[in-house]
Amino acid sequence: MAGWLVGHSFAGLQGWRWLFILEGLPAASLGAIGYFYLTDRPCDAPWLSPPQREWMIAKLRAEAVPLAAQRSSIRTVLRSRVVLLLALAGFLVYFVGYGFFFWFPTMLQRQSQVSDLLVGVLGTIPYAAALVAMLVNGLHSDRRMERRWHAAVPCLLAVIGALGLMTHTQSLKVDVLLFTLVAMCVAFNPPFWAMSTTLLDSSTLPAAVGFINAVGSVAGFAGPFVLGYLSSRTGSFNAGMAVAAVAGIAACLILLSLPSTGLAALKPYAQIPVPDRSQPDS
Repeated sequence: MAGWLVGHSFAGLQGWRWLFILEGLPAASLGAIGYFYLTDRPCDAPWLSPPQREWMIAKLRAEAVPLAAQRSSIRTVLRSRVVLLLALAGFLVYFVGYGFFFWFPTMLQRQSQVSDLLVGVLGTIPYAAALVAMLVNGLHSDRRMERRWHAAVPCLLAVIGALGLMTHTQSLKVDVLLFTLVAMCVAFNPPFWAMSTTLLDSSTLPAAVGFINAVGSVAGFAGPFVLGYLSSRTGSFNAGMAVAAVAGIAACLILLSLPSTGLAALKPYAQIPVPDRSQPDS
């Protein structure tokens, strides 16, 4: 739909303007609905049943962390080598993902010279394949109870795709396949975030996840900016794909270097008790 809209004008507005309007309306509407519908506290939520409210209130009270402990956990997180490595790995993978997804339509059109409509049609293939890969990878990771390789392999596939795109195969089918491999980097998300709960103590987990996510989100600016800058300076995306490949390889090495248990992860850097993950939660 986006590819078709870009090529048409309505009511004196160009297609790209309509694209912004029509894609922005659902998000803006949902934001307005959420402002009035969502509540600040479970006790004020009319869509919860009384037992659900009571359970949630009790759960929040049990998990409440004193302000002093919150500050202590933040200091601990910033001193933890594992948290810093997780944050760096997240940044590198998001660097590849954000850079690719922002520039993917332009790259596809440059290499194939197809219409905007066909770019939109062909552009669904990598996203659909990435969705399936993310679900299957997450399920398989849970069944095997293995995180590091399940997080690293999607990064390796993205590296193969990025390097392949630098060869300019002149084949639309091969190009779409290579684009799909790069898009597979998103499949690292389920095992990556599950890894955080495995490696980190519950008292530091909220601060650690927030820090990892904040560092990774910086890639939302860095990835598209670097790829766009290199493309404008060199006239092609080869340099950008080379940088993406290096980032993907570095992410693979970092993920595989991480320990497999929480005790080995934090004990040398911060004396925090790590619960026994071998026993099921009550």
